[in-house]
Amino acid sequence: MKEYKHGDTLQVKLIGFRHSKTHRYLPITRTDYVRSMGEFSLRDSVLKSSSVREIKEDEKVDETKDLISSLVVGQQITGFVRSIDPSGFLWISLTPGVEGRLWYTLTSSSKEEVETWTDRFVVGQCLSATVFSTRDNRIDLSLVGPLTADAKFWCLVKATMPGVGVKLQFSCRDYGIAPLTELNDNYTKDPLSKYQENDLVQCVVVEPPAEGSRRVIMSLRKSRTSQRWKKAVGGRKVVNQVISKLDDLEVGSVYSGYVKSTSPTAGIFVSLGYDIHGRVLMKNMSDNFLKTGSPCSRSASSSKYSYCRMNLRWS
Repeated sequence: MKEYKHGDTLQVKLIGFRHSKTHRYLPITRTDYVRSMGEFSLRDSVLKSSSVREIKEDEKVDETKDLISSLVVGQQITGFVRSIDPSGFLWISLTPGVEGRLWYTLTSSSKEEVETWTDRFVVGQCLSATVFSTRDNRIDLSLVGPLTADAKFWCLVKATMPGVGVKLQFSCRDYGIAPLTELNDNYTKDPLSKYQENDLVQCVVVEPPAEGSRRVIMSLRKSRTSQRWKKAVGGRKVVNQVISKLDDLEVGSVYSGYVKSTSPTAGIFVSLGYDIHGRVLMKNMSDNFLKTGSPCSRSASSSKYSYCRMNLRWS
């Protein structure tokens, strides 16, 4: 914009009109109080083009759908900041009639820059962004890359769910779950106590959503989110290793996990990883005689999760 000054003569091409409401517009009695504003282009490709698409009088043109149909998630796209919404996102103008949203936690990989996001952008600023989502005919954008496995984002803590984990928001309308086994490298008896609503935390995508699904599994483990921390400790502080598949388990070894549920007849079901679960039968709960359901009943009635260690064997 710096190369243009007031009074300059420019060669432009008219590409359409946009209706704008005036201060006298009323939604019921004065709907005709609008004015038409011409939309022009300075692009060389448009100025040199001689083709013009004729639009019939009764034809409805949906620019958003036309643009979305040509976009691919992960594609780079250029736009301009139209407005800054203090509630947490930027409106990015992609074409004269189409806009996308940029959630503030997706504006940087630096926590300091995310926290001061309103100071880093001005109206009219040019941005090169990644298409993050085109779901429901809405365009969500990102400055830190697409939603893929091992991608790192800054997220907002939206809720802590006993027995499940932490619910995280990482875009305007996308949420993920960090299971109990993905909160710390060293399991504790109260893993949710350190997280409060609206806390800003760094997370890593463990499992991106499959086609037709919106489930996103995320991790808050330092060994996943911080390479600097991982190099500094050399893996010595990772007491509870990540268990993501059955091949990570060895018969006869002792593992730690979180109790998912209990049953007086079936025993205790334990989560060893976000998708790996095991069961402790009643007969294997103690070397001493136990009354049927006595330990399970107390755990179930408390509606809390527990931390335990178990010896693995195949049945």
